[in-house]
Amino acid sequence: MTAEVSRLLVLGPDVDSNQAVITKLCELCGDTEAEPVDNKSDVSVLNLRTKYYRAAVEVHDHQMHDNAPVEALAHEFHEYEALVCVVDASQRDSFLQMHRFAQKAVDIIPYDVCLLVAGSSSVKTAENVKQMESWCQENAFEFVDLDTKNPETSEDSVIDEKHGIERVLEALHCNMWRSMEMTPPSNSAKTTTTESPEAVEIEAVAKSEEGKQSDQGEEMEDKIPVDEELETTDDSRLQTLLQALEIAGTPGDNASGSEDGDNDIDMSEFSTLLSEVRNVRDQGQTLTDEQRRERAAEVAMKLWSFLGAEDDEDSGTFCKETNKDKMAETSAAQNEVNLMDLPLEQLNSLKGQLEKELQQLTASFGGLREAQSRFTESKDALNSLAASNLDKQVLVPLTASMFVPGKLSNKEEVLVDVGTGYFVEQSVEKAGQFMDRKVEFLQSNTDQLKTVIESKRNMMEAVLMVMQQKMQEAQRG
Repeated sequence: MTAEVSRLLVLGPDVDSNQAVITKLCELCGDTEAEPVDNKSDVSVLNLRTKYYRAAVEVHDHQMHDNAPVEALAHEFHEYEALVCVVDASQRDSFLQMHRFAQKAVDIIPYDVCLLVAGSSSVKTAENVKQMESWCQENAFEFVDLDTKNPETSEDSVIDEKHGIERVLEALHCNMWRSMEMTPPSNSAKTTTTESPEAVEIEAVAKSEEGKQSDQGEEMEDKIPVDEELETTDDSRLQTLLQALEIAGTPGDNASGSEDGDNDIDMSEFSTLLSEVRNVRDQGQTLTDEQRRERAAEVAMKLWSFLGAEDDEDSGTFCKETNKDKMAETSAAQNEVNLMDLPLEQLNSLKGQLEKELQQLTASFGGLREAQSRFTESKDALNSLAASNLDKQVLVPLTASMFVPGKLSNKEEVLVDVGTGYFVEQSVEKAGQFMDRKVEFLQSNTDQLKTVIESKRNMMEAVLMVMQQKMQEAQRG
């Protein structure tokens, strides 16, 4: 199973300026110089490291001329995860060489991290800077002035805000990269996970606080995809179930060659399983993302066989989407166990596990729907900014239950919370488009999560039916 590759797209009319930014980022990350990929001078690796994760990101550097790359992009827009545009603030033509292409890129793929990084080879003019800032506000970019130094922090300062190249690195750290891996826990102390700065909408309600991904989320801003969130929260349960299935399959592997061999689970083995369950969560945290995905694919196949659904049409569909070679190897080695062959004690344990998973998934689903509802309400509020409401009194919320009176003084522009603690002034039209993108993104994730929940409920119903049948047989016997 191939590992995910993260890519950062760097655009700019001057190659030296692009490389200078990349080199400074590498130095901040602890690398002496940018590491080339496959001997390509325009592709290097940036090793991002935070308290919670690490990610190797390919940096693709492209020179721009007349709003087109001098050399064609090696990948489609959706294969990049962030966009950094490097311009010279003292030269107006530097910005004009690439601004339309950058706008086209974010219209196709609204990246969570879009930065316009401005340095200067000479004295920059306020007019150029104002034009760039205005363009950034209209196109959901963040303007970063490389010449701005970080102020000295004092004990009285509340917010430690980064500037210059450090702000660029901070923004990249907030992204939920596909290649991100959790930092292994320290042996001396347990790492206390906190919520990512970008978890303002989606991640605040759907992501477990593993400090991960993402990420990216991860993102994760709201950019952490639901698949990544489910992987981190369910890794320990997947591996627990894998241990259970391996132990459950042991009697059949050592049984005689008779066609109706004994598949019953010995209670001593079941006790061993319970002790393994207590330790498997800590063991799962030491695996890499690729290993966890392989284990997830393996346990999914065993789970279908465990529930006696290997001939089901959905199982066949799932098989096509997983690694066929590993699937065939796993299927040949595993012993098929039917729910009817399991004792009531193990069925009850499996039912309890499914109930916990359903509870967590349902809570995440509700959180996503709530976030989607908030964006929909924001879009409706934008529609109420009519000319007739100008200078009318409004109630400005200080808290959920405290308001102060105010007047609507501007119906053309609004401030939009774009995540990571930043607000962007946008036109009503642009803000509406932003809300539509968020609603669409959340809808796709809720649809995926709904499919997972339905699958878990089907498993739960199958377990309950078998338990009822076994209890009826016990009463008659």
